[in-house]
Amino acid sequence: MKRKGLEREKLSEEAADEMAPMLAAALLAGCVSQTTVETRLVQDAQTSDGRRRAEIHTSLASQYYQRGNFVVALEETRLALKDDPRYFQALNVRALIFMELREDDQARQAFEQALALAPNDPDVMNNFGWFLCLRGNEARAMELFGRVQSDTMYTTPEKAFLNAGLCARIKGRNAEAEGFLRRAVVFKPDLAGALYSLAEILFEKGA
Repeated sequence: MKRKGLEREKLSEEAADEMAPMLAAALLAGCVSQTTVETRLVQDAQTSDGRRRAEIHTSLASQYYQRGNFVVALEETRLALKDDPRYFQALNVRALIFMELREDDQARQAFEQALALAPNDPDVMNNFGWFLCLRGNEARAMELFGRVQSDTMYTTPEKAFLNAGLCARIKGRNAEAEGFLRRAVVFKPDLAGALYSLAEILFEKGA
């Protein structure tokens, strides 16, 4: 009996030795799974924090841009993109700043990057369209304005009609410009830019 007990004990030890790698693998898998979840949670939190910081920097950049402090505004957009490289609003503001500085290549690059990240954002299309119109690419500008005008969810469609009207007027197409400007005034009757340009067109027509 004692011998049989020793044999059973030996078999149990051998079975335990054989199972040890499998148990270790199972435990390791559990640790990896838990670690993966925890890592994802940390990454999500970091992404959320980065986005919030990017929003703050972009808001500051917009304020400095409006005050004409372009150097500080550019730095704020740089910090925003450092915190969140995919924050297209920062690229949009950055493009506007470069546009004011007549740094056309960098403005175009920032607009293209913003549009790649947010291909249907009406503000990006509006701003990029105006840049393109002023730089001689009227065809693409009008295409972008048209896309914004067809966006029924856009809350300020008068901007797209105003930009299209001004662009057409720059190119000497007053009849087309008048149509766009009248549409802009329908959406916002007190839109000064549209009213002024309409008055000019009507005066030139002798109306």
